Amino acid sequence: MTNLAYITTFLLGSAIGSFAGVCVYRIPRQQPVALGFSRCDACGMSLTWLQKLPLLGYFCLGGRSRCCGSRIPRRYPALEALTGALFAVLLWRFGPDIQFLAAALFVALLVAAATVDLYHRIIPDKITLPGMVLGLALSWSMPAKGLAGGLVGLFVCGGFLYFSGWLSARLLKRPEAMGGGDIKLAAMIGTFLGWEGGLLAVTLAAFAGTVVGSAGMLLKGASLSARKVPFGPFLAAGAFTVLLWQGELITWILDISE
Repeated sequence: MTNLAYITTFLLGSAIGSFAGVCVYRIPRQQPVALGFSRCDACGMSLTWLQKLPLLGYFCLGGRSRCCGSRIPRRYPALEALTGALFAVLLWRFGPDIQFLAAALFVALLVAAATVDLYHRIIPDKITLPGMVLGLALSWSMPAKGLAGGLVGLFVCGGFLYFSGWLSARLLKRPEAMGGGDIKLAAMIGTFLGWEGGLLAVTLAAFAGTVVGSAGMLLKGASLSARKVPFGPFLAAGAFTVLLWQGELITWILDISE
């Protein structure tokens, strides 16, 4: 693979990351994502072409909006750089074929869902429901291995998280432990990865979430705010890990269980 291919892929990913930043701002405010001009978050003025350039626009403007001088949120260049890097990793893993395109769409959905959850503590249906449809449509080129595998993954992974939330509500008296957005995101992950990969992703997410949540409680005390850790980013990270290394993870788990 040539360096030009990786650079091009990184730039494509950064553009997708820029769109994910738009989703973070607009979806919680019930604003249309695909329609309307890009506007400054602070003053509402239409952005110039320079401001719209992924990464370059931020650094060329010194991190401040040209129209009003307000500071541009750092999440925008961070999202653009992260998504570009993730796309480059996908190209390294899958090469320039249809599986890369399907995986890139999957990762774009994961980044958008995780970022909205991180900033607003919600995972919008506008991301997960179309994502389920897209996952089923692309399941033949993903680990789900076809429409049947995607459908089974949808119900098994979504149902597993729903049951986990129900059980937590009964045993731990915490009805807010698992939100509906998390359940739908798990179902979407199942359509792409199938039930085996989806459950493995949920398990990794639960383990990582428990570690981070426990560390937060130790540092901040057992307050409610310390326990409210958004689960979406962990689900997204678990799904990305399984997407890349599902076979290796399963082999490793089987080896250590013997």
